[in-house]
Amino acid sequence: MEKTDIEIEESTAEQQGSTAPSIPFDILTFLRGLWRRRMILLGFFAVSLVAGYLAASLLGSREYRATALMLYDPPPMINDVDVSSQLSLHTLIDLIKSRETLNAIRERLKLSARIKTIAASISIELRRKTTLLEIKTSWEDAKIAANLANATYECFFEQLTSLQHKKRKQALQDIENRLTEVKDKLTLRDKELEKFTLDHHIVDLDIEAQSYLQQLVTMNIEYDRAVSHWDSLNKQLSTIDTMIEDFKRADKEESSASQSSSVTEANVKIGRLQEMISEEKTSRARLADLAVKKEDLKRAKKLRELDAISQSDYDKVIAEYKRTEALSHDSENIVGWKEKIKKLNQEVVPDSGSVSTFSGDMLRSVMLKKIDIQLEKAASKEEVKSLDTARQRVQKRLEQIPKVKQMYTERLRRIEALVRDRKTLQNMVASITRKLNSSQIPFRIVSRAIPPMFPKKSNRKIIFIGLVFLINALGVFLVIVLELLDFTIKSRGSLAAALPAPVLAVLPRLTRQEALLPGNQQPATHIKEYRRLALALRRRIPQQGHCILITAASHGVGTSTVSLNLAARLQLSGEKILIIDGHTQPPDEIDQAISVADFVEADPMTLKGLGDYLAADTMTAQNLPYPLLANRGSAIVCSHRVIIPEMLNSLRMRELIEKMKAHYSLILIDAPSLADTVDAECLSEYADAILFVVRSGKTNILQEKRCYSRLAHAKAPIIGTILTDVYKLYV
Repeated sequence: MEKTDIEIEESTAEQQGSTAPSIPFDILTFLRGLWRRRMILLGFFAVSLVAGYLAASLLGSREYRATALMLYDPPPMINDVDVSSQLSLHTLIDLIKSRETLNAIRERLKLSARIKTIAASISIELRRKTTLLEIKTSWEDAKIAANLANATYECFFEQLTSLQHKKRKQALQDIENRLTEVKDKLTLRDKELEKFTLDHHIVDLDIEAQSYLQQLVTMNIEYDRAVSHWDSLNKQLSTIDTMIEDFKRADKEESSASQSSSVTEANVKIGRLQEMISEEKTSRARLADLAVKKEDLKRAKKLRELDAISQSDYDKVIAEYKRTEALSHDSENIVGWKEKIKKLNQEVVPDSGSVSTFSGDMLRSVMLKKIDIQLEKAASKEEVKSLDTARQRVQKRLEQIPKVKQMYTERLRRIEALVRDRKTLQNMVASITRKLNSSQIPFRIVSRAIPPMFPKKSNRKIIFIGLVFLINALGVFLVIVLELLDFTIKSRGSLAAALPAPVLAVLPRLTRQEALLPGNQQPATHIKEYRRLALALRRRIPQQGHCILITAASHGVGTSTVSLNLAARLQLSGEKILIIDGHTQPPDEIDQAISVADFVEADPMTLKGLGDYLAADTMTAQNLPYPLLANRGSAIVCSHRVIIPEMLNSLRMRELIEKMKAHYSLILIDAPSLADTVDAECLSEYADAILFVVRSGKTNILQEKRCYSRLAHAKAPIIGTILTDVYKLYV
């Protein structure tokens, strides 16, 4: 049954060593370390009780509470600039504890406390489904608590009234500035409308449009008549041209057949002179009419500039003047036609010796008629042009009237909008002016606060509990920090987490130093642990004649004790064991409590050790081992001669190991520490396996890892670790 337990423990140790985490931390070890420091926590707990009681007695105070009740009742106002009508109830609640209100409360009550303290002692609560506000205050003095509640709403009312006054004053100033701006814009718009009216000669656009429509209808009728008359004259001229051709042919035929009498010729000359006289009179009459029309035009132009006559009358005067001017002056065509008539008169009615005929007389009469028609046609053409120009001008003005009316309406609407804004702003100014000196606020006091008779609560318990908790939390933090700063290996779990090799044995701490040595007085616990260690060692190294190196990171961890006890357990199992003390320094220079030389049967004066053998070539290896007192094993001790590292690597040392392997079933080399020298690394060349010894709470984890990594590069494998001097809590 005992072997089964040993096998289970070995398999568990191998699994822990093979799956070691990358960080040297074990939760169970950490918790046990905290429990080991429990006395610190007990000390902090005792101190916290005393300190909490003293602090509660000295710093504790009673607390009195007072309550004032207000009703939120805003007046029904529409489009008001009051703060109360614009801010919600929750906003007003937040304003009660504003910095300005708290500062006014402190000045009124002459309190020396800070504003934060006053704010913390005041709480505002809104009753559910109501508009009732409760101002609750708490203070060390009952009278101050009541005065604080009453001063809170009084200072808040003053603050709210001041805020309303500032708001109304600012709103009044803004509205007055806006009113001034609107008045300036209204003045500017009035000037623009007046200028627009004068520029476009606007009196009444509807009447003006009706007048222009009447003029346009009249002018269209006259224009159509003039065009018809002009077409008629064109047709008359075409007919007269045909008649002239016919009369010319007949006159040629008659001139050769007969001659006119002198009386007829005289009559023709008389008739021609009469026509010339008539034409001269007509020309003079038309020039006189032109002079009259010119004077009428000048007079009409002056009247139009004074806006005494309408544009239509002025256009009629211009048309009459142009018509008279066209009739009084001959055009180039008429002048040419007169020259042709003069030549024809000379041909038809010669000055002397010519013969007058009927066809010639008719020809002259028709040609004179043609001239009259041509003159009338020229006058009619000018009349058509003048009427068309006047008609287009009236039509253009008529087309512009809707646009002018639209522009006029837009300007008029702007003025009307500004007038409405001015009226609204004036009403607002009057309303705000009436309310400027008003002190109405949307709150009413339901009940004032009175000094309470009994305190509500005391903070002594809170101070006591808080200080006790704080000091104990500080103690817990200190214990955790101390445990975290302890970078030593203390248990099997922390050793398995720090080093990858499996943990073969955990040796508990003993109070009696002599109990550590092998013998009858050794405790049963150590016997059991070394028995397990011997069994695990033999399972890993079943061959005979192997060499095992036992070393540590620093001296004083118990490598010699482990070697002696392990040799004793193996010797009891029937093994022939040899212990080699591999320390290179003399025993008096080594700082260790136990040495292998203390357990051999020899005179200390004649004792020869490893150093003597390596230094003297004449010394044989058969005389070097000494029997051990505690068991039937043998040992090669450390001599008083210093061993240099070159001796450990010598051929003589190798021959010694080979010879000892032939005589003993197992060789244990008690090697020096790795931190001080390289002797352990030199001795590892002869070892077939290595045991790494760690003392609980002795060496830093980082140093253990550095030394372990140095040893891991040796030829021999590290088959396991041994933890010694373990505190009972970590076993």
